[in-house]
Parts: sequence; C-alpha cells; structure tokens
Amino acid sequence: MGKAAVWSAGVAGAVGLAALFGALHDQVTYGISPEYYTALKFLQFHLVPAPGEGALMLHLRVAAVGVLATWWVGAGLGVMLATLNLIQRDAAAMARSLLRGAFWVVAMAALFAVAGYLLWPRLEAAGLQVPMPAGVKDAYAFGRVGLIHDFSYLGGAVGGGLAVLSALAARILRR
Repeated sequence: MGKAAVWSAGVAGAVGLAALFGALHDQVTYGISPEYYTALKFLQFHLVPAPGEGALMLHLRVAAVGVLATWWVGAGLGVMLATLNLIQRDAAAMARSLLRGAFWVVAMAALFAVAGYLLWPRLEAAGLQVPMPAGVKDAYAFGRVGLIHDFSYLGGAVGGGLAVLSALAARILRR
C-alpha cells in the first residue's frame, strides 16, 4: 500500500474513530444528564424523539448526536495528520505514525472528559455557570455534561498537538 492509500485510510479511519468516540461518549453523558439531550442536543440536531419512544430508540438518537457532533473533528484532524505524515519515509512508517496520533487524540479527549467530570463540582461551587435552556430541572447535571463535552473537544485539540509532535519526532529520529 502506498502513501496515497495510507492517507485515504487515515482520513477515513479518523472520521470513523471520532464518530465512534462521540457515540460512546454521549451514551455515558446521557446517563449523567438526559436533560442535556432532551432540552438541547436533540433539538440542535433535529432528532426530537416521538412521544412514548422506547429506551432503545432514545439511545440510538443519543448515539446519532454523538456521531454528528464529532465526525467533523475526525475529518479535520485526519486530513491534517494524514497530510503531515506524508513526511514519513515510507507508507508503513506513515501508518504507524497515524496510529500513534490516533492514540494521542482519543486518549487526551477521554482524559480531558474525565477531568471535566471531576472538576465540575469545584467550578460550579466557584460560580461557573454553563448556558442552558430555560426549564432545565437538574442544572447541576446539565452543567457537568456541558463541561465534559467542552473538555473533550479541548482534549482532542491537545491530542492533535501531541500527534503533530509525535509525527515530527518520528521523522526526525528515524531518518
């Protein structure tokens, strides 16, 4: 497989990995604050459930929200990292570097999500407020999930930076 094929597979893989991360991430955060989805995300993504819709369909809608909210992050990072990794000496080195980059992005997004979860009580106690629609009954849980989501995106960006550094180091150290 040549570098062009690795580039294409890297971008497609990044989109798929980001979509999977989003779908699973949103299942977890739905468990913390269903209202985050019913009062905000389902409306935002035009996925409002029908009255009396069962739990399975709700979870599929939550997964769809996660996919729609994250695939584009994978596309952007995938194009950037796949293009950067064209500097690797051959297709195999390029593929290895892309896999390391994917690890960094997912690991940092997950780590930062956990940090958002853990930091919310202190930030909320200090007066941090997350914008939310009127009528939200559990503002604490809604705010916590909002912070988790924001921190996940931040973690993905940090992971992208680490992936860039890793790709450059791989090329420099493996001449």
